[in-house]
Amino acid sequence: MNNLDAVVIRRNLGAAVAARLGKLEIFAEIDSTNSYLMRQPAPAPGKIHVAATDNQTAGRGRHGRSWQSPPGSGLCLSMAHTFALPPPNLPALTLAIGLGAIETLKELKAMAESGLASLEWRNGKNVYTANRSHPMANLLRKMLKYKDSGSSDDLNENAKLKENLAFFGLPVNARKTPLESTERLESLLAKASNLAASDASVARAFPVFLRKVSPDLDFDVLKQESRKLGNKHRVGFFLDLAGELGQDSALKNAAKDFFDSRNKLQKPFFMNPSKYSLKLAEERTPDLARKWGWSMNMGLDAFESTYQKFINDTVPAK
Repeated sequence: MNNLDAVVIRRNLGAAVAARLGKLEIFAEIDSTNSYLMRQPAPAPGKIHVAATDNQTAGRGRHGRSWQSPPGSGLCLSMAHTFALPPPNLPALTLAIGLGAIETLKELKAMAESGLASLEWRNGKNVYTANRSHPMANLLRKMLKYKDSGSSDDLNENAKLKENLAFFGLPVNARKTPLESTERLESLLAKASNLAASDASVARAFPVFLRKVSPDLDFDVLKQESRKLGNKHRVGFFLDLAGELGQDSALKNAAKDFFDSRNKLQKPFFMNPSKYSLKLAEERTPDLARKWGWSMNMGLDAFESTYQKFINDTVPAK
């Protein structure tokens, strides 16, 4: 018996996840969720198409193996996502998703042990349910509501910034939206440096964008704007990287004024890295990033391929 309900699932998603979920389909029976999504049109960039069932008759495993799932024996789920640019280490994505599912189950188990959730066996499945009568339940609901509201606001603000940057020529898959104010390009670049810490597509595209707009930049203004946001050192790293990729000594010299000697210990460049990502960063971090005190699960090849692909594109005159 299929107990999956698309409406209930959507209702319980956080605002940030719900904004990215383009289509969610639940099947009482299907040959293969993976094969089904392969037959469908690709979702729009940034959106996810999910197909799920608890009754799969002709699933596809690794190395051509079959993967059958009789009714009620487990959850079969596939997700389709369109990347704006090919991400590094794509084969590791499946492993990362699996590790994320394991961590989520650990959290649910801990919540059940603390009384915040109850665990029941229903129709051959373990079902976790929130314990709304727990003394801390009301406080947690308020905290989650506040967190979701903030995440949604941040998501909208970052999406708008990305569209503004695309309008100025940043090679990312986003709508090109002009500025509604007279904000200077240097201010946008300082903000973009922070956005790059949470959006890998912006991080990969940022050096080639900096290289192309550098003749029109006022580096003193850029330094002031980045100092306001507390990310002068991060901006300097991108300037140095853009100069390295483009063999531009002027950019590399400008980057020196952004270097903060207090950053002596290496720290993750990207926000909220997983343990697996940190492990990969030990091998993939570019030497230039290490010099600036950053570790990242993004090799120099990712920056180089994006640079070579877009360096000859013309930056639109604004």
